Amino acid sequence: EDFSRGLDTRKSWLTSPAGNLRIANNVHITQGGEIEKRKAFVNQYTLPAGTIGLAANTSSVFVLGNGPAPIGMPSGVGYHQLDDVPGRTLNSILDWTLWNNSLFVVAELDDSSVQNYFGGSLIDWQFEGDQGRAVEVLKSKVFSVRGFNLYSSEVLNAFNWGAPFTGSSVVQVGTQVNLRRGLVALGVYQDKLVVMSVDSAYIWDVDPDPALSRLIQTLPNIGCLDPRTVVTYGSYDVFFLSSSGVRSLQVRDQTELANSADVGSPIDDLVVEKTRQGGPFFAILEPVTNRYWLSAGDTIFVHSFFPGSDISAWSTYTPGFPIDGMVAFRDSIWLRSGDDLFIYGGISGDQYDNAQVDVALPFLDAQQPATVKKWSGIDCGAWGTWSVLQGIDINNPDATEPVGTLINSTYDGLNIGLGLESTHYSAIFSSTEAARIRLFNVCLHYQSGEAA
Repeated sequence: EDFSRGLDTRKSWLTSPAGNLRIANNVHITQGGEIEKRKAFVNQYTLPAGTIGLAANTSSVFVLGNGPAPIGMPSGVGYHQLDDVPGRTLNSILDWTLWNNSLFVVAELDDSSVQNYFGGSLIDWQFEGDQGRAVEVLKSKVFSVRGFNLYSSEVLNAFNWGAPFTGSSVVQVGTQVNLRRGLVALGVYQDKLVVMSVDSAYIWDVDPDPALSRLIQTLPNIGCLDPRTVVTYGSYDVFFLSSSGVRSLQVRDQTELANSADVGSPIDDLVVEKTRQGGPFFAILEPVTNRYWLSAGDTIFVHSFFPGSDISAWSTYTPGFPIDGMVAFRDSIWLRSGDDLFIYGGISGDQYDNAQVDVALPFLDAQQPATVKKWSGIDCGAWGTWSVLQGIDINNPDATEPVGTLINSTYDGLNIGLGLESTHYSAIFSSTEAARIRLFNVCLHYQSGEAA
């Protein structure tokens, strides 16, 4: 079997089929359905006190703050200064986007008020009420949402918002749909604007002329928890974090199937457990392989999607630190934790470390769950050095014992001997080798005995 289905916790460790994984940590699935170790998260820069957030345009990665750049800013990191609001300090960055390669930033201040900035300057907000909490760019305007309202900037001018400005508008979404909870996120889906609350999504065909914009579809019972998790996947899909796990707008739009058919359903229970612990949450597309990364605390959920190879597989990374920001910049991924900046793979993009890899197969029964088998050996196709353990108790999947070490593939030599009799068998693989190691496939040797 290959591992093209990846991490899948929908079934128990006792009933999950061969090809699924019950643990897949610090690895991802390749285009060929094989397991590969992740690269290192290299601590590249330490920031001085007084900055927050993480953002990027085509030329630089930025941290943000009020006032001049703090003394000690690393030369490889940009500083984006935001206008002071008298008597207030920055608390967090709620969202950001790019308009003509300049940063449009949504910031929460220490009094919980929200301010929008373009190019570091406070925007000219002529609407009544508070400014938007999430932003997106589409069709010559910036759009934002807050409460039950959808706002748009002046056409071809991200700085101006309000009635005096051409094309700038506000739509009271609650007058057109049964909106039960406030709007929290925006995305772009097939050249349309997706407007999301926590429990519903609305697809708008927007136009620079507000009179020509219209609501074209309502998708109930699917919403977004955090605007920073919305990622447009090419021109045909949108991934985002919902209260029930990672969801795909394309799947819901085309099929309206229950959650069990959605992209994140194999790891729903793992993701929901993390969301209950609170944010922040961030998501990006890894720029080289187009893997979707969702960070939640100290865990990154990774979706490897290669439709040409029929690969749609989840795994996890544990970088060893809580994540306070994450951006894709050119061919690299940058992460922030406190005042430290990490680069996935380092500056070279090809660094590995001794982070432990853990891969566990479910308890396999060779389609004979009530029959005792004599498990005699394990063969593996692999690169690198792996420690092999076995599960010894079907009622306690964490109980293991070591059985040996494999170095590269075993098919043309001696396999790892077992000598175990049981109805089920689970193989567990771990490694701390600082290299691009892989696990291609696993073959279990056994003889079927009497029915238990």
